[in-house]
Amino acid sequence: MRRLEDAAAHIPYMTCPGNHEIPFNFSHYRNRFTMPTQDDMPNNNQLWWSLDIGPVHFVSYDTEVYFARQDLIQDQLDFLNKDLALASNPEQRKKVPWIVVFGHRPMYCSNIDNNDCSTPSSKVRAGLESVFYQYGVDFIIQGHEHSYERLWPVFNETVTQRNYVNPKAPVHMISGQAGCNEDSGICINPMLGKKGLYPAALTSRRLKVPASTYVAGDWSAFRSWLPLQYGYGRLAFLNATHAQWTQMYDIINTAEDTVIIEQHNHAPFSGL
Repeated sequence: MRRLEDAAAHIPYMTCPGNHEIPFNFSHYRNRFTMPTQDDMPNNNQLWWSLDIGPVHFVSYDTEVYFARQDLIQDQLDFLNKDLALASNPEQRKKVPWIVVFGHRPMYCSNIDNNDCSTPSSKVRAGLESVFYQYGVDFIIQGHEHSYERLWPVFNETVTQRNYVNPKAPVHMISGQAGCNEDSGICINPMLGKKGLYPAALTSRRLKVPASTYVAGDWSAFRSWLPLQYGYGRLAFLNATHAQWTQMYDIINTAEDTVIIEQHNHAPFSGL
């Protein structure tokens, strides 16, 4: 918490729970962070929430229910369906066109670490991907992997296009380079081999999944990982149709990757 103090004392710091918040039934998270509450969902303990800021509807969701609190899965789905149905209403999207959701664990990744996103049977993807596609979510922002990866618009492992002009599926960003306390702070979540491939298992104490369980995917547009390479993402909404994502190197404060997303058809996706 002391590491957050300099930033959180000066700028709004909105959160979602991750795997390190699981112990003691998320009690540290629930008592240390005060997120928006939903009037009709008094029992969610701020594990998920939403709010509008300017032209953007933000939704924070809890990926950890799929690993530690399966009893809350349906409650969260009920919230997401109700919230996103309202946010994606055509009249509402004229006023608030962009929808951004963020949660801790990614649905896709090309890291070699035996995490949920590095297998073809991701629990998070199975539970949430169709919901976000159905309501036309523009961005899905995730962390967990201590690396950076930008995906092409993708749904159900199918890339809809290799550009960001009127995406026909959500754009996933994995921005997990802020640092960690694992492996003496080196953050070992390597990326090796072909882009967009569920990576074959290598010889490591951390990898236990046979190579035969992995299948190819071509959804990775840009990826980056090195030990002690720290960074963070910036998402700027230029107007109702254009947004800019920039991944920054933390120490030297320069851009590692930047891309413009252009969307003139803010509406539910369909066709896949």
